[in-house]
Amino acid sequence: MIQTGVLVIILNSKDQILLGRRMDNKLLSLPGGKIEFGESLEACAMREVKEETDLDLEINKIGQVGVVNVNRPQLGFHSVCIIQCYFISDEETNNIKNTEPHKCYGWQFYDIEALCSQEIQQQLGHAIKEFLLKYYQNDTKKLLNHCKSLLQNN
Repeated sequence: MIQTGVLVIILNSKDQILLGRRMDNKLLSLPGGKIEFGESLEACAMREVKEETDLDLEINKIGQVGVVNVNRPQLGFHSVCIIQCYFISDEETNNIKNTEPHKCYGWQFYDIEALCSQEIQQQLGHAIKEFLLKYYQNDTKKLLNHCKSLLQNN
């Protein structure tokens, strides 16, 4: 069965991206999850981010930056992930909690440029790694500029 999900790139004022280390595969991932029946992409992003980090996103400040087909038949996994982006304020940065400690070791901000380092690349989950390569050829400055331009139009 193919699952459909939303992942959210949460960026702060220091051009850092929020990643959590998952317990099931020990990889760094974006907040997100499966879309529920009848749910919009934005509503899914808002719900999943709230469930995982306790952050309240504003629907009109969510931008869609891409779609990734994550197909891992050897693991029995196939998912289509819609990638959204969102900027948070410094105040909101201080309110992030790990509300699912049974699924995630914790949330941390990483410099967006560090995502291209070999060390971090080896730790990234499949969806974000494929997304960075497919859309931006691992140029995180392009990703950051794209997110900023999308959200300025909202």
